[in-house]
Amino acid sequence: MHPYGTFKLYRALKFHFHTEQYDYFKFKGRLKNIKPEEYNDSPDRRWAEKITAKYGKATPNFLLANLSENKLHLHALAVDPICDKAYLEWSAHRNALTYHLQTDLNKLGPALDELAGDRHTVPKIFRRYVAGEIQKDTLAIIMNYTNCVERWNVDMKENPYWKLRKNKIVKYLPFVPNKAQFKQILLDKGY
Repeated sequence: MHPYGTFKLYRALKFHFHTEQYDYFKFKGRLKNIKPEEYNDSPDRRWAEKITAKYGKATPNFLLANLSENKLHLHALAVDPICDKAYLEWSAHRNALTYHLQTDLNKLGPALDELAGDRHTVPKIFRRYVAGEIQKDTLAIIMNYTNCVERWNVDMKENPYWKLRKNKIVKYLPFVPNKAQFKQILLDKGY
């Protein structure tokens, strides 16, 4: 990957995860206002070069792992060892996603109990995710296969806890692998 590509991807993912209006997939990762001249004059150019040199083809995954977790500034991504650690943990988790899904599902109760929510109550599964009991990918896989997001958006539209935290996970959903084996695992567990 070229540093200019890293810069553009960084900006697109940052807007995707941190604004309501921009959808990375809808706009195919494009942003109107990023021109090579802007990149050449940007103080972030040096950081884009550093990240690209360090991660090469893994740069998109590095950016996804960190920007989906609210690490916002390119210069911090380039030099902060916490970002390296976050990427390594995310990558290891992704490589064993089936195992982690099964492990997390073993921690959960019956599907109806975990997925139920209303105007005043956030579903148990979402609270478990926020508390760090289950992984973001596990919640995303369950949300993808059960279509609970639409119901939660209606049931909890006035719930401040849901409104504050939903975008982080909802914007991450399209990045989660969609494998048939995940569906079978969920069906076997009653989801």
